[in-house]
Amino acid sequence: MKMPLNRPLFLSLSQKLLMKILVTIFALASSVLFSPAATFRMWDPQPYLSQLDSPFYDGIQGGIIYLEDFEDGNLNTPFVRDPLTPPQAGTTFRTQIPDIAESRIGSVDGDDGVLDFEGGKGDSWITYQTGGAGRRSFFEFEFLPNDEGQYPLFVGIVVTEVADVSENVEFIFRDPSGRDLNNDSEYDPRPWFDPGELLRGDVETHRFIGIHSSDGIQSLSIENAFQVDHLQYGYAIPEAGTTVLSMIAATAGLFRRRRSP
Repeated sequence: MKMPLNRPLFLSLSQKLLMKILVTIFALASSVLFSPAATFRMWDPQPYLSQLDSPFYDGIQGGIIYLEDFEDGNLNTPFVRDPLTPPQAGTTFRTQIPDIAESRIGSVDGDDGVLDFEGGKGDSWITYQTGGAGRRSFFEFEFLPNDEGQYPLFVGIVVTEVADVSENVEFIFRDPSGRDLNNDSEYDPRPWFDPGELLRGDVETHRFIGIHSSDGIQSLSIENAFQVDHLQYGYAIPEAGTTVLSMIAATAGLFRRRRSP
């Protein structure tokens, strides 16, 4: 078929090839934006109602940070899997219990398209044990190298329900060699529930925790949580006002799949 003369050249590239180029460029840009001394950073718990609250938001919009909101009932974004084996397994709450009451679901507020301080209309990720043991308070995600052999440099997730408010929520991020990247990353969830009348699962208690490591991130495990949402991971975050990065992000936006707010 003869291509129209006025069709921009970049549109003739496959989406997959274009995204490979973008990921490579952003990974290189990230090495410039983060100096060799700044190889590690933690984002401690911060309130989260929608992806607008993510410190990775520009990367999500640019198509270089994947966002898994679990709204299709699966963990199926690229280069990540749930490594748990029976009798434990990960799934979404609605997949496990299709007729579950909305009041039990701790989904990110904006997943239903409206910021109304209600999280029951969306879905969330849980760990359960077969044989009637019910939900578990342990989560694990394993990240796989992309087509260029890169592991994600940024990983974050939102805790939407704590198992035991009196116990710390523990995060462990490991690099591709299995080394623990964040010693003693334990967070007291009680301040999340201030002024005290908030209940577990209330959207005002939802907290984002994230990490950047230039060594790459191979896994994430979480203790003392019952529900999580908005798993996000990728290779770079464009700096606001950086012309070249902004142009690349704009190009990626032409191919970005539609996501929930």
